[in-house]
Amino acid sequence: MNLSRASKRGLRLIAVPTILIVIIVFPVTAFPVHDSPGSPEGKITVLAPNGGEVICPSHGEMVVSWSASGLPEGTLINVDLYKNGVITNHVFKNIPISPSSRKWGEMFASGAGGDGYKIRIATADGSVSDESDAPFSLTHVALSVTMVSPHGGEQWKLGEKHRIEWTWTGCPWGVTTITLWLLPKPWDHYKDVTGTISNMTPFINGFFEWTVGDLLGGKIVQPGGDYKIEVFSIVFVPTYAAAIDPNRPGLSAAPFSILAENAVIPPQAQPAGASVAQLSPATRAAATMPHMAALAESLRLVKPSGGERWIMGQLQRISWAWTGPSDRKAKILLYRGKRFLGSLGNDVPAATGFFDWKVGIVIGQPPIEPGEGYSIEVLVPAAAAGQEHRVKTGSPLTISPSPKRMPNPSQERKK
Repeated sequence: MNLSRASKRGLRLIAVPTILIVIIVFPVTAFPVHDSPGSPEGKITVLAPNGGEVICPSHGEMVVSWSASGLPEGTLINVDLYKNGVITNHVFKNIPISPSSRKWGEMFASGAGGDGYKIRIATADGSVSDESDAPFSLTHVALSVTMVSPHGGEQWKLGEKHRIEWTWTGCPWGVTTITLWLLPKPWDHYKDVTGTISNMTPFINGFFEWTVGDLLGGKIVQPGGDYKIEVFSIVFVPTYAAAIDPNRPGLSAAPFSILAENAVIPPQAQPAGASVAQLSPATRAAATMPHMAALAESLRLVKPSGGERWIMGQLQRISWAWTGPSDRKAKILLYRGKRFLGSLGNDVPAATGFFDWKVGIVIGQPPIEPGEGYSIEVLVPAAAAGQEHRVKTGSPLTISPSPKRMPNPSQERKK
């Protein structure tokens, strides 16, 4: 507009200030927001003890470990010990969630023991928690190891395969693997060891398959009649006296013989429990005579003897000694208390003297529940019609749940 003309026409010009609005956009940075202890993402997982373990209160220490995710670094937790659903001890109270493993150095409550224990770990407000997947056990009973085979009197040839077997009761705390030694007379492992049969053998398995004569390091076994085998762990040492006891735990009760590969075993030299085909001619003749047959037959249960603790899913050998006709068939039966649960094996040749059982499996039945009070019976028909030879474990055995595998920490971090 021409200002001179505007002024002449009486127009008044008003200057309007211009407002400049500047919008500044800042980049938005995403800051992490931690889940509260009660958030759905928060998680605690008990790793140990997680079920199936046997822990010894007399050792005064238990390791408790766990993993956690989705919880703030400073989260506090409580760790408690339960028995059959009832709290017995406050193991740790209001401790930081990290580090995720603690040793409980206190002695367990006086008289504590038995099965049915679980660990429960929970945030201080109780909103996130986890417990052992299955019960574990506490025992005050000292560890006792018994060599089942060779027990004494056996004659094993070089090159033959034989199963070395042992049983154990009580607390196996600290014993994960064992060494098997072949010992000559006087069976003192501090002075003379013929050789090491096996090293780092899982202790709780209770057996090792041995090709007679095979020793670590290629040592040579000479045929002889005064050998014993010993199950050994350094953990056993405190139970031994200063002088080596020839009848100590884990040692064959009596010597057995190792024979040359081409040796001929005289029939009369066979130990009790041999089949009729292995008996001397006179005894074999008596066994086949109807009026003498019952006198020539016998059945003895070797393993389990009672008091053992077997773990679900593991392979355990049930063994017996049978003297009688080699064509007899054995049945292996399972009981809990007085209740019959079913058959573990049918039509097992009695003369073989053993049956390998995958613990927990019953023919035609769902797997059994872990717990106490189980017993095993071996049944073989007798010579007299309608009669049977029956042998049963002397005291109950315990079936423990299979321990849960602990996750690989590196895999946990990747999740």
